[in-house]
Amino acid sequence: RQYGGFGSDGPKFPQPSRLRILARAFDRTGHEGYREVLEESLDAMAAGGLYDHVGGGFHRYCVDRDWVVPHFEKMLYDNAELPRAFLTGYRLTGNDRYAEVVEETLAFLDRELTHPEGGFFSTLDAQSSDPDTGERVEGAFYVWTPDEVRDVLEDETTADLFCDRYDITASGNFEGRNQPNQGRSIPGLAEEYELAKADVRARLETARDALFDAREDRPRPNRDEKVLAGWNGLAIATCAEAALVLGEDEYAEMAVDALEFVRDRLWDPEERRLSRRYKDDDVAIDGYLEDYAFLARGALTCYEATGEVDHLEFALALARVIEAEFWDAEAGTVYFTPESGEDLVTRPQELTDQSTPSAAGVAVETLLALESFASDAEYGEIAATVLATHADRLEANPLQHATLCLGADRLESGALEVTVVADEMPEDWREAFATRFDPDRLFARRPPTEDGLDDWLDELGVADAPPIWAGREVRDGEPTLYVCRGRTCSPPTHDVDDALEWVDGNAAVDIEGGTDDSTADGDDLESPF
Repeated sequence: RQYGGFGSDGPKFPQPSRLRILARAFDRTGHEGYREVLEESLDAMAAGGLYDHVGGGFHRYCVDRDWVVPHFEKMLYDNAELPRAFLTGYRLTGNDRYAEVVEETLAFLDRELTHPEGGFFSTLDAQSSDPDTGERVEGAFYVWTPDEVRDVLEDETTADLFCDRYDITASGNFEGRNQPNQGRSIPGLAEEYELAKADVRARLETARDALFDAREDRPRPNRDEKVLAGWNGLAIATCAEAALVLGEDEYAEMAVDALEFVRDRLWDPEERRLSRRYKDDDVAIDGYLEDYAFLARGALTCYEATGEVDHLEFALALARVIEAEFWDAEAGTVYFTPESGEDLVTRPQELTDQSTPSAAGVAVETLLALESFASDAEYGEIAATVLATHADRLEANPLQHATLCLGADRLESGALEVTVVADEMPEDWREAFATRFDPDRLFARRPPTEDGLDDWLDELGVADAPPIWAGREVRDGEPTLYVCRGRTCSPPTHDVDDALEWVDGNAAVDIEGGTDDSTADGDDLESPF
C-alpha cells in the first residue's frame, strides 16, 4: 500500500482486472479499505512514470516498486484496459483527475495508434533513435534533461515549475535523463513560487503543450501496425464506455469506426467466422476465444452507447460462435482454441487474468449480458456451468481469476437492466447513471414505436421481442425508462430520479456490517471475493 499497485518489488505490471475487483468489493460490502487501495493504485499509476505526462497514454510496466521508470513500450491492450479501470474509479469516486487520464489516453490512441480508416494498431516500440548519436535506445523519445526543458520553454519560471512538478533533475532518474513523474503538488508549488494555483496550472499546461510540440520533432518509436481483433475489442469497449460515462460523442465515433473496421476486414459474414489479424490487406489466423469474447463485449457496449441495433446483432453473432466453437458441454468449460481449428492433444483454456482479462471470464460476462437479448439461447446456463466447473479455482485464488469472479458476482446478483424506450437517450438520463457506480448496469435501448421495434426484430432475425424489451413500451409519447434487477422491475417512468430511487432500494447486495472505518477487519465482512 505504500507505493500503490500489486507486488512489493519491481517490476510492477498494471493489473486492471484486480482494480475492478476492488471496486466491486467496495460496492458489495461498503468496506472503505477496498476503495482506498483502489484509489492508491490509480493515483500511483497516474502520477508516476508509467503514465506519459507529456503525450498521454500508459507505458508497458515499471521496473521499480515506486512506479518511476517504465519499460517504454506502449501496448494497445494497456491503453484500453487501464482507462477502463480509471473510468471505474471516476464513477466510484467522482475524482476529475481519473476522467482527465481517460481523456488524455484516448486522445493518444486516436492520435498515435489509429489506422486512417478506423482500427487500432498494436504497439509503439520502446526504442527510438537518439537525436545526438542516432543509436536506437530505450526511452529516447520520452525523457528530458533540465536544459532541454529550458531550451523549449522561454519563460524561466515556467521551466522551473515544470521541472519541480515533474521531478526533472540534473542527476536524472533514467540513464542521466528524466522520465517525468509528478513529484510536487500544485498547492505546494503555488505557495513556494508565490503564485495563484490557477496560474501554476495554466503555466504547466502551456509547458506541456510546448514540450509535446518539441517532442514531435524527435525520431519516433516504430509502430507495429497489426490490427488484432481481440485487442481492438478491448479498446472499442473502453471508448464506448467513455462515451457513456463522459458524454463525449467522439469516443463513440472512435469505438464504432474501429468496430466497423474489424468487422469489414476480419469477419466473414458467409462463414460466420472471425480472423485474428489484419495488416496491409493481409488477413491471417483463425480467431481465438479472446478475439470473439473481447470483440463481442466491444460490440455490445457500442450498442449501449449508440442505440444502433446492428452492433447488438454483431455481438449476438459472435456469441453464437462462442457457443458453437469454444463451449464444450461435456467438459463444462470454454476453450481458448476453436473446435474446428488445429487438432491439439489438449485444448488450452485461458482462465486467469494477466495484463489482459481472462478470455473465459470475458466470455462469461458477455454471455450473461447477452442472455436477455436472446430468448432462444442458453447463454446463462453456459456461463453458470463454466463458473461451477472452475469454482474451486476461483475460491482458492480469486485474484488470479478476477474476471471469472466478476462473472460469478454478476450471475449471483443479476444485471441492472436499464431499458431506454426512446429515439435518443435524454442527456440527463445518461449523466445521472454516469455519476454512479452500478457495476452491472446494462443499457437496453429500443425504439419507441412498434414499427421501429419490428424492424429491429427483423434485423436480429427473431419473431418475438426478447425479455429485456417485451412489454417495456413508451408511455404518454415521451421517452420512458424501466429499470429491472432479476425478475423485479420498476414502474415505467419519465423521471430518472424516480428510477434511481428504485435502484437504490433494490441493491444487488444488501450491505450488512459495512463501515466507514477504514481499519475494520475485512475478514469479518461478507465479501463475495
